[in-house]
Amino acid sequence: MTTLGINAFAENNISNLTLGNGLQTIGDSAFMKNNILRVTLPDSLTSVGKMAFFKNANDPVIGIVSWDPADPANEAKKQALEGVVVLGTKTHLQLQQAHNTARKMGIKFDLDGGQAPTGNPTIFNDRETTAEYENGEMIPKTEFAFFKDVKPTKAGYMFTGWNYKLHKADGTVILDGGTDYWDFGFNSEQKPELSYMMFTADWEVVNLIRVEKISGTEVEVEYGTPEADAKTALPQQGQITDSA
Repeated sequence: MTTLGINAFAENNISNLTLGNGLQTIGDSAFMKNNILRVTLPDSLTSVGKMAFFKNANDPVIGIVSWDPADPANEAKKQALEGVVVLGTKTHLQLQQAHNTARKMGIKFDLDGGQAPTGNPTIFNDRETTAEYENGEMIPKTEFAFFKDVKPTKAGYMFTGWNYKLHKADGTVILDGGTDYWDFGFNSEQKPELSYMMFTADWEVVNLIRVEKISGTEVEVEYGTPEADAKTALPQQGQITDSA
């Protein structure tokens, strides 16, 4: 087969795609709205239609080629496969040269004294991404979806989110997310020196309040943490609550 026509495999829930050598043309919207992360493009491919890979698991889909897309001598060939935005021919492919450096990235957690929920005790164990990724390739947010709705617990504290850092194998920090909380809506880029991503739980002290009567006066008293329990109870103006 040398040609795939317009909308040939659109909206087919495709996640793994193999294109045979000899394929020359992919038509407009041919693989639109599937679940493709990346695809190896055969050397025979010379033309890709607009929106051919629109709205996939990666957008743009990573297109692995045997030649260097950054080489000015390959610019015309690159435009034929990626399209040109100003001309309205964007294919939603992003070309990368194959280097055989694909590898998995580690995912680790620091719960800072917290623990996993009782019903899912191993959710925050060290692990790796399910797939291997080339240098510069975007690691999709789906790799982190396993803990998106799972919150650690810590007595006297409320979980407020994840801080993140990218590390080399020796522990050196490549990127510190700082006070920016991890957003499951964006991806992470595989870097040549990247070994693992560390997610650290952030907590906020929960000061519980109870009403007590001290020397005939009702006061609100904080309790529930060592810091709060050590405080001397004082009347809180405007916050006195009637007791039964």
